[in-house]
Amino acid sequence: MPDQEFIEQKSATECLTSMIEDCKKLFRIPEDFMSKCSLSYMEAAEPASLSLLGVDSDYEAHVQSCIQGLVKVRKLLISTFGDCLFPRPESS
Repeated sequence: MPDQEFIEQKSATECLTSMIEDCKKLFRIPEDFMSKCSLSYMEAAEPASLSLLGVDSDYEAHVQSCIQGLVKVRKLLISTFGDCLFPRPESS
């Protein structure tokens, strides 16, 4: 029986090693897929105008609204998950 456990442990270790070695392949976008994409780098990098985003007010008001939304999300995450997501800096 201990030999069977050793074999299973060795197989599990080999599987994990293989997964670690191949992890970069899992998150790589194939070249043929990218070549079919119609957007060039420069087309994808152009910023959208505020009117295209549906912003009727001025830029500063839009930025303030986005900041307020981020603050609310952060407060919600802290209340849900505690300080483990956003550790407080230690005061010296």
